[in-house]
Amino acid sequence: MKTFKIKATFLLTIMAFIFLSAMINFKDELFIDEFGYALVSKIFIRDELTTLIKYLTNLGSGKTMFLIALGILLVNRDKSIGVCASANLLIVNNFNFWFKQFFARPRPIDNRIIDEMGYSFPSGHAMTSIVFYGFLIYLIYKYCQNEKLKHYLIIGLVLLIFLIGLSRVYLGVHYTSDVLAGFLLGYAILVIFINFLEKYRLLS
Repeated sequence: MKTFKIKATFLLTIMAFIFLSAMINFKDELFIDEFGYALVSKIFIRDELTTLIKYLTNLGSGKTMFLIALGILLVNRDKSIGVCASANLLIVNNFNFWFKQFFARPRPIDNRIIDEMGYSFPSGHAMTSIVFYGFLIYLIYKYCQNEKLKHYLIIGLVLLIFLIGLSRVYLGVHYTSDVLAGFLLGYAILVIFINFLEKYRLLS
């Protein structure tokens, strides 16, 4: 039953990503993009929050995650965990690069708080954060023996993933649909990655 639910969720995720991909080919900006930015700007955008949001968005950068993966590799005695975390990051970054090149969607320009280069769809920060931090959630669930600590760490990382996605809309460097697509595609990659590790027993 659990496997069926995972497969069903995976298929729904792929279908939702395909739908969003098709929609952006018909229209430069979707209703969800306008609605998403209006909601974020009304509820969140404040001068006093911008510094915090910039810090949060940096937690979704490839450089930050590379340092975390390196730390896991150096500190953990089980090197397979660090190697898998590094491979996870390498895989998602390559996938994101090729998907961006394929769709070649320009970034929004009207509400930018920071400058950002490259294409927009899907959001690299959203996609990478759900794959990398999602993998950390899996590791915590698998190895952490302290149930209370496990609970707080997982909630914290889920919240971090959400806030990283939110930060990209807040800063005006991504459309809402970019972030949603990044989360959807990232989740699909994460499911495949974890299933591959478990199938071939690459983690002890």
